[in-house]
Amino acid sequence: SSDVCSSDLCAACSTARPVERGAPGAMKILALDSSLGGCSVALWTDDDGVGEAGRVLGSAREDGATGQAEQLAPMIARMIAALPGGFAAVDRLAVTVGPGYFTGLRAGLAAARGLALAAKRPLVGITTLAAVAAGVPLEERAGATIVVALDSKRSEAFFQLFSNDLMPAGEPETMAPGAYARKLRDLGGERLVVAGNGTALL
Repeated sequence: SSDVCSSDLCAACSTARPVERGAPGAMKILALDSSLGGCSVALWTDDDGVGEAGRVLGSAREDGATGQAEQLAPMIARMIAALPGGFAAVDRLAVTVGPGYFTGLRAGLAAARGLALAAKRPLVGITTLAAVAAGVPLEERAGATIVVALDSKRSEAFFQLFSNDLMPAGEPETMAPGAYARKLRDLGGERLVVAGNGTALL
């Protein structure tokens, strides 16, 4: 799974990192992901416009195919408790909206919607495909096309192409991995970077 938060909600940590104080007036985004098994929470800031990528103030991850609904609430509570100003300092929320596994998606969306409504904060939905693409380091994606491959646990997988500046280079597709691999060969000599939990399927 992935932390979805602007440039890096695909990076997950096995343990929580301490929350740092962002710059005064900087936008802070609380991001949730439980789309691909396990769940993760991240706090991101744009540091009031200093630097393009912003930075992650803190993140936490729990692995496991089930129990996301029970895990997310205490993870969010711990993250917010460590943030100076608490939830009042959060400007917006972000959540992965799929594709992914139904139970995890439902848990993440429910938690994000509930928080957004209670706190009267805007909620931004990010596709899991776009989140994974955003987690590819800049030096790896430079001059390349990103291929995001997500394992659906069925005969077909989820795929999407992204340019090296993270713009979609095609529509999301559900296809048998062998058929998609043949499609990629038609791209010729273009350098490809494959990301996602379905990488081995290609």
